[in-house]
Amino acid sequence: MNKNILKDATVLYVEDEKDIAEEIIYFLSSQVKELRTAEDGIFGLEEFNRGGIDIIITDIMMPRMDGLEMIRLIREQNGEIPIIITSAYNDTAFLEKAINMRVNGYVIKPLDLMLFYDTIKKNYEPIILRKNLRKTNKELKELNEHLEDRVREEIEKNRAKDR
Repeated sequence: MNKNILKDATVLYVEDEKDIAEEIIYFLSSQVKELRTAEDGIFGLEEFNRGGIDIIITDIMMPRMDGLEMIRLIREQNGEIPIIITSAYNDTAFLEKAINMRVNGYVIKPLDLMLFYDTIKKNYEPIILRKNLRKTNKELKELNEHLEDRVREEIEKNRAKDR
């Protein structure tokens, strides 16, 4: 895959710690097509429900609704969207819950930006492949319909000659 594969991605980033959020927003905003942000799970869920999100990156511990509860609610609607957790907690209970919710990546804070970026890229590649496959299938369907129309036209021409 090409180096700049995230250029078409819409990412939802959910983080309540302003200092961390500012750094990641600065980093991601130059890498992705659109970066949407939220400061807790409630706002994150609302932003997700607006639609068009390709990848979710979230903290675990946040006020009002934590990241795991937000993930649970999102998974009820969409079991396929890649979700990456960023957390200062490497507690096995959090990891086990994340695994059970089919989280696609878990990056420990403070973030190693290269590892973080690679985790996002790795989880976006299948999305690109699915989008390309859908586009190719649509093009093939249109081409097939065009060819069927041409075949029908030729059959009609031949029938008209035979009359």
